[in-house]
Amino acid sequence: MEGVGVLKVLQYFCILYGRWKRNFRLPPYPALLPVFMAFKFKRFSIDDTRTAMKVGTDGVLLGAWAGLSAVPENGRILDIGCGSGIVALMCAQRTREQTVIDAIEIDEGAARDAAANFGNSEWHGRINLFCTDFAVFAPSCSVEYDAIVSNPPYFRNSLKPDDRARDMARHTSMLDYDTLVFWSGKILAPNGRISLISPWESYDDIARAATENRLFLQRRSDIRTAAGEDTPKRVLTEWGRTPADYVWDCIDLNSREYSEMVGDFYIGMP
Repeated sequence: MEGVGVLKVLQYFCILYGRWKRNFRLPPYPALLPVFMAFKFKRFSIDDTRTAMKVGTDGVLLGAWAGLSAVPENGRILDIGCGSGIVALMCAQRTREQTVIDAIEIDEGAARDAAANFGNSEWHGRINLFCTDFAVFAPSCSVEYDAIVSNPPYFRNSLKPDDRARDMARHTSMLDYDTLVFWSGKILAPNGRISLISPWESYDDIARAATENRLFLQRRSDIRTAAGEDTPKRVLTEWGRTPADYVWDCIDLNSREYSEMVGDFYIGMP
């Protein structure tokens, strides 16, 4: 019932605003959409009105989980396929003032959202946005990154949606795991880490690509909606250049562990 009440209030507002607009020469209603569409976090907001893949749990999981503790004070982080910018902003919140975040997004609409979100944040001075293809960016990159994060395309074998932007955001036809891992390895600092989130069933493809590029698993967390599920929905993985006795655990989205992990970001969580 609360949702219906909010909808009626918005509908009433739109009717009134249409009358006010004619009398007072106010901007058209679409210009107000970001006011309603912005997703509020504790220290930043996300407007994803032009982004194909909207703000969701995957991005929040990656931004909160990614291994950034070893990033030096003047380190550099790369977010591949940043979308509306949520992971890059979470990385900025978690790191020191001297840490620089570079964000890559191939889709122009999503890049425009990310640019606005970065510009409206308290970290606007240390986040750089590149609207380009990662496969074009990486070969000419002269920087080594201390951390690379990506919520890469997925649903490789599923029916592709009609919308081209959503296609690029969700399918590995534009950026497959082999390309992602190969070029990430090329621009990763010696002690750097690559953190990814993907469908659980894609783990073998990512592990194979990592092995072929001499990258080794450091951490893995299987993500379940609730305890007791037989098959996890997502998997978070962290890769580095040195063999390690990796940590493998499971996180349930209705658990205290998850709440504590995202508590610095979600409004309403301690």
